[in-house]
Amino acid sequence: MSTPNSCNICCNLRPPYHMYYDGKPYSTTHWTHTPSELITSAKGGCAYCRFVLEAIRYFDPVEFPVNVTSFVSPAGGCNLRVDYTQKGAVGFQVYTPLGTFPFWSGWEIYHEPAWPGITHSAELSPSPDSPEAMKFIRSCLQTCNEHHSNCSTASSQPPTRLIDVCPDGLDSSYVRLIETHSPPSLSPKEFPCIALSYCWGTGKTLTTLTTNYSSLTAGFLSSTLPQTLQDAVVVTRKIGQRYVWIDALCIIQDSASDWEVEASRMASVYRNAWLTVVAATAGGSDEGFLGQAHLSAGENWKMPYRVTWPQPTGQGMKKPEGNKGTILAARLAFTDLEHSHSRTRDKLQRIPNPWATRAWTFQEQLLSKRMLLFTGYELRWICSVANVCECTYLQQHHQQQQEREAGDPLARSIFPLPETKEEVYETWHDVVEEYTNRSLTYQTDRLPAVAGLAKVVSERLEALSNGPAAPAMGKKKKTRYLAGLWQGNLTMDLAWRARFVAPPSQPTTSTPNSGATCTCPSSGAGTAYIAPTFSWASITNPVCCRLSQPGWKPRCVVLDAGCEVVTDANPLGRVKSGFVTLRGHLLKSTLIDPYSGKGDLYYTLPDGWGGEERLKVYPDQLLEEVDVPLSVHQPQGDAASVAVRHRKEQRLAVYFLVLGLSTDDNHQGKFERVGLAIGEVEEIAGAWDLRRITVLTPETSSDIARW
Repeated sequence: MSTPNSCNICCNLRPPYHMYYDGKPYSTTHWTHTPSELITSAKGGCAYCRFVLEAIRYFDPVEFPVNVTSFVSPAGGCNLRVDYTQKGAVGFQVYTPLGTFPFWSGWEIYHEPAWPGITHSAELSPSPDSPEAMKFIRSCLQTCNEHHSNCSTASSQPPTRLIDVCPDGLDSSYVRLIETHSPPSLSPKEFPCIALSYCWGTGKTLTTLTTNYSSLTAGFLSSTLPQTLQDAVVVTRKIGQRYVWIDALCIIQDSASDWEVEASRMASVYRNAWLTVVAATAGGSDEGFLGQAHLSAGENWKMPYRVTWPQPTGQGMKKPEGNKGTILAARLAFTDLEHSHSRTRDKLQRIPNPWATRAWTFQEQLLSKRMLLFTGYELRWICSVANVCECTYLQQHHQQQQEREAGDPLARSIFPLPETKEEVYETWHDVVEEYTNRSLTYQTDRLPAVAGLAKVVSERLEALSNGPAAPAMGKKKKTRYLAGLWQGNLTMDLAWRARFVAPPSQPTTSTPNSGATCTCPSSGAGTAYIAPTFSWASITNPVCCRLSQPGWKPRCVVLDAGCEVVTDANPLGRVKSGFVTLRGHLLKSTLIDPYSGKGDLYYTLPDGWGGEERLKVYPDQLLEEVDVPLSVHQPQGDAASVAVRHRKEQRLAVYFLVLGLSTDDNHQGKFERVGLAIGEVEEIAGAWDLRRITVLTPETSSDIARW
């Protein structure tokens, strides 16, 4: 740790003395200094400030920086962010190399850390397929296999099909699609397989079809695979495994029945995979992930800046015989402290991560117990116990990383799920909010792409409902899943809202909303049904579904609810129809647009005193204007109360479902959801009718009621 006599500008690149508590630094600290301050300090004799200046000039001898910010972890690791006027920010990591320098020498020597706590690691791998990268992979596998009992997968039935990368009777240029239950079948002990998590992209890719099934099971050249899949085969072989599961090949893509069955087993595939390989940088199956140089070895790459540094003594540091000093170095590094694989792009260094934007990959991430991520900067390893990167930043910030993940159930894996139903429902809300922020090629996958996570949550809820004595008591209680909502928490689950609904002139990253139906390219011509209007899955925009404040109480009663699934083979997947019957307070209201399309929408409600209340309306989709004889746009609909929270002065904060009567003659007197309204009102009574209503969705898009 720094002392009161250390440099008052750079603090010797260690936590400042005043940031210590009981002899230990209690958080990551950072401070910003100008180049002129560093220059003055260096001239005054500070070797640390001089090192920082020389490293900056080494990496960019032309542009002069504006500011330099030091970030020091509690363990002592130091990162620098250098801000430039022209190119923005560049990150550097201060470290001592372990001593392996394959780029500029044919020998290696071990170097002691320049000071206690400094990042002390091997050089970063120049590319994902380099010897350095493979050394990192094998080290992570060995540590996890030998010491992480929580990461081991229980024996289970293997997936229906796998790709055999070392097929008997064929040379190494061939692979084969195998059926695990066909003679000779695989036992659970022979199952260990790699699962690939990747983006399909929009280009053509080799898939298993009914027409080519026989040829693929006979064996085929791996060179006929798109590059991402070829790379997965290479990785599987290099780490000594024989089988890899790839959805494009292990599911018969033109068989609706096989697709539904295998999609329902997705949770089992990733939960029980020996390892999940993540092609984070590949935006499509044809891009690959092994052939791209890491950021530290790109076109503008420079070897790390290194200087000889005085050998530290004391504090357990030993000076090796014959070595007069050690090495202090700086290398290109992340600029963001989160160092997160889930970010779509490193904000300052522009490292693309298309994998983190896709909806299908989200459940693959949360279900996997061990992941190897191929990112644009380095390799990362994530398992139930460890979160490790090549540059060791995550290891340096281990305590803070654990604290962040403890407050974020989606930071690593969905395992283990919480111990109470309430917390499980909250976790599901987190899942839905993140999931709906991601993109889908086909909106008909809206429910199937999260069905694996729904299966895990369903199993947990049933376990909590039945308790340990359930098997001896006979019939178990089942948890009903209603197109993305849970019947046991249905009142609260109904209170989701669209985060935004952009007009056509302002396209969003999501597909334009088409309500409960959409035209699906995968289904040929026509309109495909997606979900009931009461479900968040019926819209394509991101949603918010948490009642974050405590004290909310339901003000309606669920009388009945149900969904008809497309096939019983996937009960958590696609649905044909659905309904919810509620008993609650209902009031006919007027929708007003006081800003003529430029502001928020409101419902007006009688306040019981001869005046009006206004509730802000969050529409689920774009509302179409209609010609009315009045000067303002004011179509009529109904509002039904869902949940309330008591506030001061006898007023209530209320969530309302915004409903409209169905235009379908077969559904007269039944409602469709249009949005959610939020506001404060007097006690619900008087003009409010206590009624039984049914919320559903029509069978075709022409039946959707739009105002």
